[in-house]
Amino acid sequence: MNYYPDLVVKLNDGHGDADLLHLLLEVSGEKKKEKAAKVQTAQKMWIPAVNNLRTFGRWAFLEIDGSTLHKTMQEIRNFCKKT
Repeated sequence: MNYYPDLVVKLNDGHGDADLLHLLLEVSGEKKKEKAAKVQTAQKMWIPAVNNLRTFGRWAFLEIDGSTLHKTMQEIRNFCKKT
């Protein structure tokens, strides 16, 4: 089974343009069992593994509620403040 995130966003989270954060962004809607398993695998296994390699840059995962654009933008801003 392949997993494709909704978006991969490159962000300057304060580390400079030479060290952009690759953010896997999953936009939530209806809760589905198979999506929950994919999200869990990406968040708990893939992100730590790719970051441990240190050859593909820094990666993070964020699942957001995409019901409104304003709320989505605020969730991304809040996430970036934590990293």
